Amino acid sequence: MPSPEHIVSGSSKPKKSNRTRQSHPGNVPTIPQSEECNICGAKFTRQSHLKRHQLTRQFR
Repeated sequence: MPSPEHIVSGSSKPKKSNRTRQSHPGNVPTIPQSEECNICGAKFTRQSHLKRHQLTRQFR
């Protein structure tokens, strides 16, 4: 049995502060999305990304 000085009451987790959380901008492209899929309307910044997207969608 542990000695009384090793017994901790309550939770060992740190308390959360009451600060408001700042929102994260996420993955926002910094260059314009000029390439657009003519099937589903998805937009891409690079022609190669659009081509890869279209190749994966042609069998669906």
